[in-house]
Amino acid sequence: MIFNHQRITSAGTDTKTLSTAEHGSSEKLFTVERLLVSNTDSTDVTVNLWLYDGSAIVGYILKATTVPVGTTLDVFDGVPFSYPANNSLLLNLGDAGHTADVIFNRY
Repeated sequence: MIFNHQRITSAGTDTKTLSTAEHGSSEKLFTVERLLVSNTDSTDVTVNLWLYDGSAIVGYILKATTVPVGTTLDVFDGVPFSYPANNSLLLNLGDAGHTADVIFNRY
């Protein structure tokens, strides 16, 4: 299993793309087995995670979820999450200047 890592540093509420959509793939699914968000900041961080179809938010997976200092959030708690491949998986931190590490896999 291959994991991807991204260090998230919010400048304002910049959005990071964790998984890019494959347009024209409406019947194909992507599956995320693990998605971990580690708070690497000195204060609590707020996390937003959602699916985006290129023009609108399809749905939030996390909305203003607090990750306390020094903890890691296992977003899907070990249960695989599948979504249409024509959606992107996006994440941001709700406050400027915060940091977090994101580790995930997608197939």
